[in-house]
Amino acid sequence: MSFFIENKELFKLQPEEGNGLRKCQLGAIWALKSHYTTSSNDIASLISMPTGSGKTALMMATCFELNLQKILNELYKTNKISIHDGIHGKLVKIKKLKK
Repeated sequence: MSFFIENKELFKLQPEEGNGLRKCQLGAIWALKSHYTTSSNDIASLISMPTGSGKTALMMATCFELNLQKILNELYKTNKISIHDGIHGKLVKIKKLKK
């Protein structure tokens, strides 16, 4: 089973206390959820957000919210390695929280 499905109860989209997602991130997640409730799962979706808006956190939150088993993250060519390492590091930290 997927890590995200197994650990969904540990993730709160809008926590009552503490840090949560920004308004632009919440808007993007709600738009994605709306897309997948009104469209066929065969139709892909695209999220475009500016630098510094929290796309990595959004990607991880989306995995929990949509019960995803796999993700495809398309990276811009020049920074591919450093961005990939950053995303991988954040996903590893989530897995370590489980332990």
